[in-house]
Amino acid sequence: MARESAVDQLSPEHLELLKVRLEDSGFQDYQQLTDWLTELGYQISKSSVHRFGKSMSKRCKPCHCLRKPPSIWLSAILMMRERYRLPLLP
Repeated sequence: MARESAVDQLSPEHLELLKVRLEDSGFQDYQQLTDWLTELGYQISKSSVHRFGKSMSKRCKPCHCLRKPPSIWLSAILMMRERYRLPLLP
C-alpha cells in the first residue's frame, strides 16, 4: 500500500485553495505554492505539490481553457473577426 501524500494531509479548505491557486497560475510556480503551504504550517516538498499539480492538470485540461481571463477571449474574438472579415455586432 502506498504511503499517504503530503497533499492528502492538507485540510479541505487548504486543498481547495491549492487547487484554485494551481489553476490560476496555469500549473506553474510550484515553489511559491510550496512556500505558501509551509507558511501555513505544513511540511511539504515542491515535488509533492508538483506531482499533485501534474495529476490535476491532466484531469483539468479539457475545462482549463474555459477559465482563461476575459481579455484572452476578447483577443481571440477580435482576431477571428479580422481573419474572417466579420462585421462588428451592433
